Amino acid sequence: MKTILAASIVLALTACSNNQSMIVDYGTDDTKDIQKIAPEEGYAALKQAAICCESLKQLDYQLVTAPGKLDFTITASDPVFNFSSGRSFVKAFELPNAQGVTNIDVSAPIVNSVFVPSILVLDEDHQPLQLFDDTTINYDPSSIVSVDRYYGNILLPSRYGDQQKAKYLLVFTTTEAMQQQTKLNPPDSKAAETGRVDVNMKIHMNKPVPHTAIGAARLAFDYVPAEKQNADALAAAAVVTTSNSAVKVEPSQSSVDSISANSASSNTQISSIEPEVAAMFEQLIQQAVADGNYDKALKIVKDAEQAGLVNANEVFVKAVKAQ
Repeated sequence: MKTILAASIVLALTACSNNQSMIVDYGTDDTKDIQKIAPEEGYAALKQAAICCESLKQLDYQLVTAPGKLDFTITASDPVFNFSSGRSFVKAFELPNAQGVTNIDVSAPIVNSVFVPSILVLDEDHQPLQLFDDTTINYDPSSIVSVDRYYGNILLPSRYGDQQKAKYLLVFTTTEAMQQQTKLNPPDSKAAETGRVDVNMKIHMNKPVPHTAIGAARLAFDYVPAEKQNADALAAAAVVTTSNSAVKVEPSQSSVDSISANSASSNTQISSIEPEVAAMFEQLIQQAVADGNYDKALKIVKDAEQAGLVNANEVFVKAVKAQ
């Protein structure tokens, strides 16, 4: 029986995107240590810490350089800012230059305590654009492939209504969140049969988990880098011809000219993006449909089509039929 369950977990992990947050792991190596610190210590450190700055522009922002998981801890050594929701330790990130929508999974694992994150998105002038709080990020019980956590999925458009661009992202918590506790759901029966340590601990834990001022979190980014899309567009706009002596690049007269008649029939749709990018979009669409989140799937379809994946809608339809 355990062999079958172990195989099921391997298959489940293989089927999931690399950016699915907290898939049977807790993020950084020191997650468990920091989440075992008494909440009172974090509260005291936050109360005693000096406010770092008067303006959000004065924070140090870490640049996100590539799609994938970004694990980190928020500790008493991080800056403290006085938000409208109360003072909080804060992590600041500069968002990547993305083509289209940026998809972000936000996760915070639950051990003996939990840091409940809120996300504030800023424009290029460090002015607030959008806040994601407990209406988006909330308790997600453990399953056969994930640990207990706070989780939320957020989508950042390439431009907001007044053409502002999302440029920065802040991770913090609120006074209200720190005053609350989370009562864990009973463990998943299939997960319990695997003998996982976190599940066995929960079986014997009969008290709510306190929220803290410090802790661990993960941001998992899915997006198409703008430079990759620009490179694809340049490649599609040129026809490369070779001779024995030189390589000559000639601009095409139209986007149709960049597709050789020998490469496909008139009934075949061609994607102008690279295979790995197309595969990423297809996987995101399929996963959203599998999760029953059709609104999210349709948003990804639109973004994929803008990026050049012309059969994105077909991928969506097939995924729905497969359900």
